[in-house]
Amino acid sequence: MFELKITDVQVTILGYRYPKPVVFAHLKMDVRKIALVRILTDEGIVGIGDTDAEPTGDSVVKDIILRRFRPLLIGEDPLNIGYLWDKLHAVQRSTAREGLESFALSAVDVALWDVLGKAVNKPVSVLLGRRRDEIPAYASWSYLTPDDVVEKMERTRAEGYGGAKIRIGVDPARDIALVSAAREALGSDRDLMVDVNSGWSRADALRNAKALERFSLKWIEEPVDPRDIDAYRELRKGVATPIALGEHHNSQREFVELLKAGAGTVYQPDVRAGGISECMKIANMVNSWGFQVALHCFGSAIKYAATLQMMASIHNSYYLEWNMNECPLKTALVENPIVVEAGMVRIPDRPGIGVVLNETAVQEYTLVD
Repeated sequence: MFELKITDVQVTILGYRYPKPVVFAHLKMDVRKIALVRILTDEGIVGIGDTDAEPTGDSVVKDIILRRFRPLLIGEDPLNIGYLWDKLHAVQRSTAREGLESFALSAVDVALWDVLGKAVNKPVSVLLGRRRDEIPAYASWSYLTPDDVVEKMERTRAEGYGGAKIRIGVDPARDIALVSAAREALGSDRDLMVDVNSGWSRADALRNAKALERFSLKWIEEPVDPRDIDAYRELRKGVATPIALGEHHNSQREFVELLKAGAGTVYQPDVRAGGISECMKIANMVNSWGFQVALHCFGSAIKYAATLQMMASIHNSYYLEWNMNECPLKTALVENPIVVEAGMVRIPDRPGIGVVLNETAVQEYTLVD
């Protein structure tokens, strides 16, 4: 294989302001920001990746990548992904942190995989061991009011999604009514999930989860603080409904702790947990324990593309989370946007992660420092 050299690493912060806030139990999103990473090479191949900035991340990842990671990458061969991952992770390990450093590392790692795929003219999923060409999607809604939950569930059915996820925990007094209305409108032949976004206290979680058992939920997602592993273990033992978690855990080590504790039934690593390299290791480890993987994804077109490349290759992986909130960072950011047709999503089959940046849109949504 020919050798490449990294000549530059660039980071751009992009943002979009929602016309109406996107609400969850743990935060309200007025704006969505991402850190777009480009890795340039001496052969003209450019790899792209991204990670969350505000409010689900922080724009400080730009400084981490440019000040800490870029000097370690310039002049290196981008095809040596494992070596470079270890090299960058050593920076993170030296500070004993697995937060924003993991976010920064993930964006770089995705861009490196994009370079590799483009260099060998193959989709990343083929390099990872592709198992499927398409995957079902479920409609992932932000907090719905009693006035619009029925309409959104009817839309979910009409557009062919196999299921829907609604948010609860924002107004606990309304949770039962919301879930009941959603189940009735969605029908018993479609999956219904709820995401509490850690909105329940440990004292209330078991009682609240028990009250939802009659709705035959596919899973209850992140019901309590994701750091409270004991609470998850107790909850999983106490209710019949599967418990899902993992989006806020950023390393294999953290997932080992979850698995050993029996904290969940469905595990949801996010590509921001160290990129494709680390996320694939986590997913394969979860599968080796006999549990299902439903990758978490609530981001840009770049993040969706990277997530789909992994989902095409992970055994026992199912259901792409499709953010139903309109956002040009999910659509207009690339020339070949990912689409859901009759509830299914085709895995992008272009080289690399499979999407091409729309440079006009990049300029439009770039935030000036």
